[in-house]
Amino acid sequence: MAGISNNTHYVSAPRTFGTSLLSKLLIFIGGFNSAIFFLGIILCITNYNDMRDSLGIAVFSTVLFLIPLVIGIRMGRLVRAARRYEPAMRFDEDGMVTVEELSGRTGVAQETVRKELDQLFQKGYMINCVYERNASPPHVRLLDPGPAFRVSFSASMGEDGPKFQASAGVGGGSFVTVHCSSCGAENRIRAGMSGKCSYCGSQIKG
Repeated sequence: MAGISNNTHYVSAPRTFGTSLLSKLLIFIGGFNSAIFFLGIILCITNYNDMRDSLGIAVFSTVLFLIPLVIGIRMGRLVRAARRYEPAMRFDEDGMVTVEELSGRTGVAQETVRKELDQLFQKGYMINCVYERNASPPHVRLLDPGPAFRVSFSASMGEDGPKFQASAGVGGGSFVTVHCSSCGAENRIRAGMSGKCSYCGSQIKG
């Protein structure tokens, strides 16, 4: 399947790196201590007569340390979501990546894509793009990227998302507006690149 990519990043590396580290720390602290106090609960139950006064403390401590564990897991999932969507955005041709397209390219349900995009943009994980959630259809609009290059990519899915394989061929980077010679419709496409009219399917060139 043919497409184009560019060297623009759509995920904030400092933001995701810091969040990833914090996520791992919370998971370690929460998971380790939860496990310790859970074993304490079992010990209190098996020796109830001697340790019944400690049972309440063990239960409270287990619940308390489950909180950072859950928070850490959620933060990690959000970082992985951001990194999953970036390749799908970088291989877009017209600069408007719909929720449906992101769903198809990543294998994630559309409702999940919408929820994750809301969180990612609210928390500032995404850069060089704008999420137009109230548009029809809802989409991510990419801002002008850097130099682009033509690529081909497989449709196979890996553990961390789609697997892409680039081929040679440099093209334009910025998006331009062109009118289709067949139907006159207005289209947005990367400068110097060829594509299809989103209305009638005729060939257009930026």
